[in-house]
Amino acid sequence: MPILVEKMSEWHDNQKKQGSNFRQLLQERIEKANPRRKLTAEETKRLSKLEGIADKLKRGENIQNRQLQTWLSEDEYAQIEAGWQEQLELRNELKDKPSDLKRYEEKLREATFNYNRAEGYSSKGKHSTAKKFYNKSEILCEDALEILQEILHYDSSLRVWFDLPPRKAPHFIVEFAQPFEGANKCERAVSQKPRLLG
Repeated sequence: MPILVEKMSEWHDNQKKQGSNFRQLLQERIEKANPRRKLTAEETKRLSKLEGIADKLKRGENIQNRQLQTWLSEDEYAQIEAGWQEQLELRNELKDKPSDLKRYEEKLREATFNYNRAEGYSSKGKHSTAKKFYNKSEILCEDALEILQEILHYDSSLRVWFDLPPRKAPHFIVEFAQPFEGANKCERAVSQKPRLLG
């Protein structure tokens, strides 16, 4: 048995070596077929500066426009500028929430508020008062669902306002549309609601 294990181990090591040799040969052939030229001193400096800028951006730090203008070509800087203008336009569009979404959001806010009040009364032992607020929250959740279904039925482009991917939205609606059976269902529905962006 130990001989078999030793042979298997030896075979496995050989396979690893062959795989790494193959990768090395492949890399050498790629480099021969597509030789990379050496960067000039100016290009090396530019690359180093751009990598530094990229690192700062990844860390969430701000970069000055003049720094970008210095190290980017005119075309590259124009692309950055155009992308920034698109972002500003998108942000302006997102500021103007459609009134239907505001109506849905308000109904959901009321449902959450009443649910939280019910939880507070329940934790204090005031179960009859808590039940009233749970029931009110449940009704408001159902109202919010009706509003959501209505607005998405008439204008499916409004899905972009929610933080759920479009392919999951129907599943969410079906899950949310199930009849409520007490506070636990309402709690799940409120906690799974899509949050509006913006």
